[in-house]
Amino acid sequence: MKLHPAFVVLTATFLVGCSDKQSQSPAPSSQVPAAQVAPDSNNPTQATSAPVSTDSAGGTNSAVVNASPSAPPPSAYLPAESKLLADGGLATERAVALLQSDKQFQQAARAFDQGAANSPEAHDLAAHYKAAIARGLSNKEALRDFSCGLSLCIGSMRTKSADDYTAWSERFAKDTGAPTYSFMEMTKKLSEGEYESRFVFSTDPGANSMTAPGKAR
Repeated sequence: MKLHPAFVVLTATFLVGCSDKQSQSPAPSSQVPAAQVAPDSNNPTQATSAPVSTDSAGGTNSAVVNASPSAPPPSAYLPAESKLLADGGLATERAVALLQSDKQFQQAARAFDQGAANSPEAHDLAAHYKAAIARGLSNKEALRDFSCGLSLCIGSMRTKSADDYTAWSERFAKDTGAPTYSFMEMTKKLSEGEYESRFVFSTDPGANSMTAPGKAR
């Protein structure tokens, strides 16, 4: 397939199968009777009282232990990938803008790398999917950037033609050992016989849709 020098291919596929709450004790009543405990062993007829406190108005308050606020739950995504997600899916307009911009793409690739450096889970996910990508490569394609978060992966590839990239992406999509649940890609011609393709895809069944951009997380 021959491409016009300015030809740009942008595709998106949808693949299926392939407040912080503070823990707080109830507020004590301003006036309550002292709590009764077991009778004294030396005097069975006399019960002893639990410690009480007296408020400024002269009333008594039962002892209260306030639980410390619970820690915020860990995020399901790394900061870099959160910017590409909205409502549990891949935010299409954000992804398109990132894939088309040289600056945004390189910044995102570095941010993914930095986040993965502190996340063993992201590092393992990247290794697994990088091996799957390599299985589908021929001598016509060369992987450039590649990194993963906890649900998304981002990467780029150089090929001699747009058709070479398409052939690889079809082989990759058939790899059942590395399923993708949403996939966006863009191919552009750099020079005669040299093309760059960029892609972002979801590895998470819970992020298997594409959504309107909404607000960045």
